Amino acid sequence: MTVAYHIHDEPTGGGRSGALILNPFWPLLGMMFAGAWLGALLFTSNAILLRGPTWRREVVLAALMMVGVPALLMFLGILASQGIISRRAFQYTLILLVVWKLAFGYWIFFLQQNTHALYEYFYGGSGGGRSVPTGAVLVIGGSMLKSTIVNAFASPFWQWMVT
Repeated sequence: MTVAYHIHDEPTGGGRSGALILNPFWPLLGMMFAGAWLGALLFTSNAILLRGPTWRREVVLAALMMVGVPALLMFLGILASQGIISRRAFQYTLILLVVWKLAFGYWIFFLQQNTHALYEYFYGGSGGGRSVPTGAVLVIGGSMLKSTIVNAFASPFWQWMVT
């Protein structure tokens, strides 16, 4: 009879695909340089690959980050159309969209930071040292694709959501 010792916080998905796991710094930086589309994509893939104790919450938060922006934009538009906020004030309230995305990005970053630290401890680092070049290529490539992604649809909801 064997008993397997398991630490609750130990990542369960890390050993298989180490080359694809990034330090959460890179998805956050990608979100800042390329837009929320890249940050949400990288945070979600990192959560699924790391399989830490909060990975489901991280995926839900990434989805809420993206879905919440059009909902918030629609809500602000309703407030402006009802005259509750003036046109001049409406332009300043659009900062809330940026704050929304950054708040969710930092929230996911701090959740993944702990899981990634445990992954590095248990599996000896991020992808054998390939995390930095991979993250840099993804951030630079994403920032080069930013205008293409943003202008893929003419909808302001889309443009605010992915930037």
